[in-house]
Amino acid sequence: MEKKLPENIFFMVSRTSIVNLTAIRTIHRNVQYTLTLTNGYHIQIPRTGYKLQISFMEKIYETTI
Repeated sequence: MEKKLPENIFFMVSRTSIVNLTAIRTIHRNVQYTLTLTNGYHIQIPRTGYKLQISFMEKIYETTI
């Protein structure tokens, strides 16, 4: 499934979750790493997924977070 989606919009944050970058409202880095989507859904992601997500977004948006 991941290979069929545009790689500059979708990102696999864990083994079970592929996220549309435009649907991310917030990224929480507390005890657990959590994405909040625009529809209110929360996705817990592993630490490595968090680090990959941040570096991916920095590359796509040409900025640092």
